Amino acid sequence: MKTSHYIQTLQSFLRRPFPEATNLSTYIKTLFIIALFVSLFLGLIQPFNMDQVEDSTWKYAILFGAITFISGITYELILRYVFKMKKEGESYTFFKWTLQVIGLLIFISLFNYLYLAFEFNMPLRGLLYMMWATFLVGVFPTVFIGTISMLKSEKNNSLIAASLNKKAVLHQPAVHKSSIFDLSTDNIWFLESLQNYVNIYYWNGEAIEKKTERSTLKSCEGLITNTTLLRCHRSYIVNTAKIESISGNAQGLKLKLSDYEILIPVSRSYIPLFKA
Repeated sequence: MKTSHYIQTLQSFLRRPFPEATNLSTYIKTLFIIALFVSLFLGLIQPFNMDQVEDSTWKYAILFGAITFISGITYELILRYVFKMKKEGESYTFFKWTLQVIGLLIFISLFNYLYLAFEFNMPLRGLLYMMWATFLVGVFPTVFIGTISMLKSEKNNSLIAASLNKKAVLHQPAVHKSSIFDLSTDNIWFLESLQNYVNIYYWNGEAIEKKTERSTLKSCEGLITNTTLLRCHRSYIVNTAKIESISGNAQGLKLKLSDYEILIPVSRSYIPLFKA
């Protein structure tokens, strides 16, 4: 019974939404911290018989840290610009992030092996050894930083959601009446981006209905000044007057609208608009 409980707890943890990918500069800063840890670990602890090398231990410690940094950037650029991998949405979980970390460590292992093969003629069977050594050094700081990042984001966003749930200003009426695509903004629940089209979810008098218009959210933003419609995500504009409750997870906030079951996301960059 306990084993089953632990398995369910682990599965639940792995399915938790992971913070959406930050911009490349933030990733580079995080990667630099990891590379610095690798250099310090190798230089101070001197594992894998590094104390027996003829040259300075710190020389190779710094070198392997640099390899970690360069290969990590290369790996991220390939994911972003070659495979067009998106790290966002409910489907981007801690489990998927962990798989990407494993891929990163394999990639770093390959770079480490190529250097040693070039410098010391390491045979091909040494690749497995390099993978083991790289995982041993890199997996703990990487997973630790990722776990702390996820838990911290969850806590912060949950606190923000709790604060906003008490904020009556979200439910105040619009400053003045307006309309978009012949629909009163009072009757619009939210707008959803669909490439060069916009799905408009509105109240038809009996239920929420959807209609599609050829437009973009960017152009719609110019039509919602002084209304209760607010941009909350790169793919959504929401009517704040229809918000029933707000919850938070590692990726941002989730909005529960009246008479609508699917939650609307609020990405981290738009949270300050709701706090204002």
